[in-house]
Amino acid sequence: MLVLGAARVTLENVALRQQLAVLQRSIDRPRLRRRDRNFWAWLARCWEGWRASLLIVQPAAMLA
Repeated sequence: MLVLGAARVTLENVALRQQLAVLQRSIDRPRLRRRDRNFWAWLARCWEGWRASLLIVQPAAMLA
């Protein structure tokens, strides 16, 4: 079970890093590219909890 927990944390980390990459290249509104959509399609197959990480927020909003 520990391996599954570590894999879940790793996938969540990858999802968050991808969201940050989208946010950093966006000016007004995050724009998803084809590779971003492919990433989320792949993630949905690997991780059943992927929807919990779908919201893209700015770090300042999380700190407030």
